[in-house]
Amino acid sequence: MNSYKLSKFPVQHTYEISDLSQVGNVVENIVNVYSQTMVRSDFSYRILLPRDPTSNSNLFAKKIGLAIQAELLLSLKKIDIKPRLREIRYIHDERHYGWLFLSENLAEEI
Repeated sequence: MNSYKLSKFPVQHTYEISDLSQVGNVVENIVNVYSQTMVRSDFSYRILLPRDPTSNSNLFAKKIGLAIQAELLLSLKKIDIKPRLREIRYIHDERHYGWLFLSENLAEEI
């Protein structure tokens, strides 16, 4: 998949996360929107994570990503919603990793 095409893919909202303390608020917003739009199947969010192009190991971005993934799944489970989402991870630009959360029908369009 072309990273440039993914970075230009239109989404409902983009969050740039640079610290673990932001994860809770971002996940809460995503869960609220997902619970309201899952019937329409047009859910699309992008999360930008910090990327250090000089390092082969971007452990901080991985740590944030795992926290988002775990909290998102737990939050959806708490309100009895089975996630029907696709995730696409890519290099967004020189300073960010991109992570798309898309409803299944939007993911098929890519």
